Amino acid sequence: MAKKTNSRSKLGWVVGGIWVIVILLAGGIFMLMDDAAVVAALPAESTEPPQVAALDNLAAAPTGLPAATQTNTPAVEMLSNTPAPTLPLATNTPALIPTKTFGPTPTPIDFPTMMPTNEALWEGPLTIGNSVEGRPLELWRFGRGENKYLVIGGIHGGYEINTIQLTDQLIAYFSKKPDAVPSNATLFILRAMNPDGATKPHKIEGRGNANEVDLNRSFPVGWSSTWDRSGCWDSLELNAGRHAASEPETIAVMAFMLENPVLAVISYHSMAPGFYPAGDPVDPNSDALSTYLSIRSGYPYPAVVTGCHMTGGLVDWAITTGAAGADVELTDHWNTDFNINLSLVLALLRWEPDR
Repeated sequence: MAKKTNSRSKLGWVVGGIWVIVILLAGGIFMLMDDAAVVAALPAESTEPPQVAALDNLAAAPTGLPAATQTNTPAVEMLSNTPAPTLPLATNTPALIPTKTFGPTPTPIDFPTMMPTNEALWEGPLTIGNSVEGRPLELWRFGRGENKYLVIGGIHGGYEINTIQLTDQLIAYFSKKPDAVPSNATLFILRAMNPDGATKPHKIEGRGNANEVDLNRSFPVGWSSTWDRSGCWDSLELNAGRHAASEPETIAVMAFMLENPVLAVISYHSMAPGFYPAGDPVDPNSDALSTYLSIRSGYPYPAVVTGCHMTGGLVDWAITTGAAGADVELTDHWNTDFNINLSLVLALLRWEPDR
């Protein structure tokens, strides 16, 4: 009994071991099958970094935009024959300028700060020169007629700041109503001949330019380094410049008038209301201009006579170019007398000298 029992135990252990081996082999086979399934489910291996693959996928995705097309038109022909696109001003979109061009470089589109309602009738500001300190002398043009007229403000800068305020008002008016200028006339308005003085206090300190020159003493007609100050403005020690036409502001106005001959020039001042025509003795055309404008504006002519002897005056030089000229004084240092001077300028644009 004991031997038989021991044989059976040995046989049981052998059978049990075989089953363990079978189970282990089966488990290994199933594990290998699962790994193969996982590997089959993975995407194909990529040699590109994930960021590059993502960009490629994005580029391949549909955008809803038509595909770009390419023409075979030569670059030179495109630049020379194709007009630049018209851009709406309200968007403030910059002009599209090619980064690489062939042939002539196209002119960039430049939108001026102040756009005219009718480009054929007016433009500005135009810079005709610069002051001692580099500020621009800004001029506006209204109309394109052959009869040309020039109105100048601010020759005495901040001391007569209301003359600059007046030219600003006139510029605003004619830019809105450019057709108020007769078809045979051109009106030039020089906003401020002395922009450096305009930055100084609006008192006597602002009368001269940055070199302390009285610009209405700096022109090369009757110029003098000194003058008899009796009857003249003498509240501040100013000079006439190192020599005639020594100042850049003076040179700029002279150059403009020589290049653009005008029938008449008005230079605004304050405060001794009335007309002071050019010339000593008085120039006949300047006398006729002052009489004509006095009737239509109400400013007196002859005006107050102080006994001041002018040297190097702007309008006295202007008559050497063939223009009639007059200094026009506002009633005070604060008001622009806009309605009076609008009537005056509208009348100026219809005045012609005796031929």
